[in-house]
Amino acid sequence: MSDGGADIVHAGPIGLDFAALTAEGVASLQRLCGEIWTDYNLHDPGVTILEQLVYGLTDLAYRTEFPVADYLTGPDGGIDYQAQGLYPPAAIFAGQALTANDYRRLLYDAIPTLEEVWVHPMGNGLLAIKVAGNGERLQAAESGELERLVRRHYAAHRGLCEDLGQVTVLEPVPCYLSGAIDTCGDRSPADILAQVLFECGNYMSSGLAVRRLQDVVGEGMLPEQVYDGPALEHGYVTSSAAPPLVRRITISELIGIIQKIEGVSRVRGLAFRDAGFHATDEVVCDTSGGSYPCLPFPPEAMWDWLQLQPLQGREADAAAPAHGEATRQAKNRALHAEAAHELKKLHFYRHAFRTERNEPDAVFPMPTGQHRALAEYYSVQNDFPAVYGIGQYGVPHSAGIERKKQARQLKGYLFPFEQMMANYLQNLQDLPTLFSVTERGAASYCSQWLGDEAIPHIEGLYTNRDEPDFAALAAQDNYFDRKGRLFDYLLALYGEAFPQTALRRFNHYHRADTERWLLDAKARLVQDLVDLSARRGIAADYLAGAHSISRLQQRVAILIGLRSAGAARRPTAPWIGEQPLAQPEGRARQAGWASISPIAGSAGALEAIELPGHAYRLALFHNGLALENYATAAEGGQVALYCNGGERWFELGRYQDRAQAAAAGHAFVRAFVYANEAAEGLDIIEHILLRPRGGAPLQAQFYAARFSVVMPSWTARCADAEFRHFVQETVAAHCPAHLQPTFLWLAPDRMAAYEPLRDGWRSALAALHEAGAGQQEQKQSACNDAARQLAAFLAMQARRAQ
Repeated sequence: MSDGGADIVHAGPIGLDFAALTAEGVASLQRLCGEIWTDYNLHDPGVTILEQLVYGLTDLAYRTEFPVADYLTGPDGGIDYQAQGLYPPAAIFAGQALTANDYRRLLYDAIPTLEEVWVHPMGNGLLAIKVAGNGERLQAAESGELERLVRRHYAAHRGLCEDLGQVTVLEPVPCYLSGAIDTCGDRSPADILAQVLFECGNYMSSGLAVRRLQDVVGEGMLPEQVYDGPALEHGYVTSSAAPPLVRRITISELIGIIQKIEGVSRVRGLAFRDAGFHATDEVVCDTSGGSYPCLPFPPEAMWDWLQLQPLQGREADAAAPAHGEATRQAKNRALHAEAAHELKKLHFYRHAFRTERNEPDAVFPMPTGQHRALAEYYSVQNDFPAVYGIGQYGVPHSAGIERKKQARQLKGYLFPFEQMMANYLQNLQDLPTLFSVTERGAASYCSQWLGDEAIPHIEGLYTNRDEPDFAALAAQDNYFDRKGRLFDYLLALYGEAFPQTALRRFNHYHRADTERWLLDAKARLVQDLVDLSARRGIAADYLAGAHSISRLQQRVAILIGLRSAGAARRPTAPWIGEQPLAQPEGRARQAGWASISPIAGSAGALEAIELPGHAYRLALFHNGLALENYATAAEGGQVALYCNGGERWFELGRYQDRAQAAAAGHAFVRAFVYANEAAEGLDIIEHILLRPRGGAPLQAQFYAARFSVVMPSWTARCADAEFRHFVQETVAAHCPAHLQPTFLWLAPDRMAAYEPLRDGWRSALAALHEAGAGQQEQKQSACNDAARQLAAFLAMQARRAQ
């Protein structure tokens, strides 16, 4: 270090370098007070104080060098990753099913009785799915149940404006093998025969297979490769290219599979045989015929068709006398009985493996940390030389009063520095709360109370010993701004952003708590980020109930600031019933009317108020959101509360005094806010779901790749043309690019006509998919009628909007 505060060169982190920090402090002192303080030797009390504080700073720096996981680890030793807005690879990498192969893998993973899946487009957003079940299992489970499982899993993962047009469960057509297999080694012939039938059967029936996550990761597969495509529950599903609808399986293909089996030496004369004993070199899987070939265990009459012969026993068997035929047949029966048992075991293990759920944490373990008591503070005053009298033992009783005063003055002088260091440690301790999406504190800057156990004899200097006063810190803490910026950071980690600038322009309902409103919306987005980002194109699951909504609907609702992501309750009755007709005429504002203070008073305690019928006048419904549109007037020994309804003022109620009327004004603002927000909802109606069922041709112009966005037109925000433009831009920006939305802003009478049509159609659609075989025709007719009425209504409103 050079004199006069010249630049200092340090090796390593300065925060952990006591000598470098001390030199930095002395240099700063020289720059600030070199003319009046000239002694910087170790005996100088100022240098001693500097050294003690520097020592404390090195402890703070040390506590900031732990792994990040340590700061997030709670007392139980775990990290609440969901609360921190952090997601494991299995959640954040997996997306939605987009391709035919994605749906194949998804259904194969979800339904363990499936062997193969064919997915092909039918046009206009409809898909046809054909499935082949396990030949043996399909006999025990009706094909109708398999079809129901396919429809259920597809509906839960289908893309927006897509649907399942047809599901076909193919019938298994058994075929068998004939020929001879020469074996070698010590392996049991029954084991070999069972594996031959098992491997050949799998090859014939499926191009799909499940592997353990540990195995594919051990081969070097990265997380983004393991979790490419839809989220799977039972391992990593490997797939060949999409199988053709017509496939030929040759006997030479099976020979190649059999020769790889341990214990097989040679394959001779292998051929396919059908139930009519006809031999062929190939079988055809033609899904258009509604069937597929399978390779079950042969019945007893066919046990001689496929022979297993040890190499060393072939000559002896050929020369065996005729009276040995009974012995040979007995051995053959025993061989096949044992092979049948082994084959059942192979099928059982395969089924159990396919139903075993993933344990992603065992493959890609999440970081773990060590919980540390970071907030524990040890006072630097304990390290001062005892002669200073500020440590644990203080000043000797024999010292004079002046000496004791000096010690107390020094303790008071050091206290602000120690409080800042202690607060710093408390901030480190509370980092999980600061970054938490689910847990909200009252402050973003943390502090802690320092008592005698932290700083010796400090409480004697406090003027308020019962309750610490951190008002100075709170005055500098803009909690909602800092917490909001932390949520912005979490969203940025995943390439997301929240349109808070735009929402501030349309803040009609939360003028008094704008930052809290924005913070709540950001928290909802972070909490549901996995579904709302990677899987934003997944549509509503119409088999999960009428309240199921698409990810797009949920995402847009958050981004435009709706109170609820679902279809909100729309109070259309007050708008179209008899209540609005019985309206007072209103009056002009009179001299002497008093405005209401923006500070809510305590009088009245009017937390909830029911809006009168005339409150649903459009101007009153909008103006009632702002307190400046209210006034009170003393009339007839009471105080009347008025609200501006445009050119006239309308009475909302009468109260005992102005304080109670003012409290009612604040309550009315809350009631109008609630009524406006409750009336706002976002419906997405996919036109493909409104199609006529039963084979009628589709009009692509209406049904294909189109959906309607339905919202009310009469609330304060929805009546704003700029807000409508913002909503339309948001939907267009976040929906799949190939889809075309139509926006319908409905007046109260039109909304009242729309809602029963929507609800009736949803009920009819759910009933159709829940109907049994004998009710299909009736339920289909009811669903078509409900869909036709809703489609006609939407088309008419779209024409009116043009």
